Amino acid sequence: MKKSLVACFIILLANTIFGQSDTTQAYPVDGLKSLSLKALGIEFPPPLKSKLHGATLEFIFDVDEEGVGILEEVNGVRDIAIIDSFKRVYAPHVAFKPLLINGQANASFFFFKVNYPIYQKGPSENAFYVDRFSFQLLKISDFEKIEYSRHREEVSVGGIILAPISGQAQNYLGVGGGMDIDVLYMFPEWMVGINMQVNGVKRRGTWPDLVSTLPLANYPSSLHGNFSFGYHEDQWSIQAEGGGSLFNMVYNSGENTMDGIQTRGWNTGLTYKYRIPIGAEKPTNVYGTPYVLRFDLQLLLRTRIVNFDYKPASGLMIEAGAAFGMHYKRIKSFKLKNQIN
Repeated sequence: MKKSLVACFIILLANTIFGQSDTTQAYPVDGLKSLSLKALGIEFPPPLKSKLHGATLEFIFDVDEEGVGILEEVNGVRDIAIIDSFKRVYAPHVAFKPLLINGQANASFFFFKVNYPIYQKGPSENAFYVDRFSFQLLKISDFEKIEYSRHREEVSVGGIILAPISGQAQNYLGVGGGMDIDVLYMFPEWMVGINMQVNGVKRRGTWPDLVSTLPLANYPSSLHGNFSFGYHEDQWSIQAEGGGSLFNMVYNSGENTMDGIQTRGWNTGLTYKYRIPIGAEKPTNVYGTPYVLRFDLQLLLRTRIVNFDYKPASGLMIEAGAAFGMHYKRIKSFKLKNQIN
């Protein structure tokens, strides 16, 4: 440790003297992820593995001018057998890009930390958890086995185009567009959630029996807030929705005024979605819970009946659009390659 402190002092002094110099710090050629996985992949026997539950380990490498890095010390654990195992896995050396000061290679030390996993034994088998930072560095190819929960979550945000196709609304409204948000909790086949939509549709006629000193909105807007229930299978789903609605026919004249005209009502809808995966699945961690995240392009088609207190705004709407979805598959347990349970 004394050698490390002296080296740190020398590096700090050099940075002070050459404060205006062009400096590039030492860094492992294969990246931090590769360095971390070597430590996490060691097959420790149970007595030694128990000493590493939740431990934060600091690894100190001595990196020479040629980029040859030798593991000098491991802080956070005192067991000689564990330290020797780490030194063996990083032997004979690790390739680094050396410290460069004004283009000149220099010897230095490289420090990095690994938050070691916590193993928890459940009623039927071991469940394995990795801290949030380390887990999100992993790829699907780093896993030997993944067991998924039967429950999943999905969030999608997208745009829609819509138009009335029947009812009184088709006499006064044309085509419009808006934003659609879906939050779903998915069981093996069924799903429940909430749906929010804000849209604006072009007005093409004068509202009957509507008295106002303010001009009518050229693009009156609607807000729908719904609960949803549906069925999903593979890449498609169908869901029924229902909830409350607001419709703004005349906007307020100012931010602090309430002189606009708004009507309230309810709506019901039926939505079909088709999901197209985008890119590779990726491990992630949300508030301590491990997931596999998949991004989707979602194509949707919806029919919606809106029924407002002001009947001329009511009718059957047809909607079509696309959304960007985030599909979270909850992980029940997993095993990394070269890691024992």
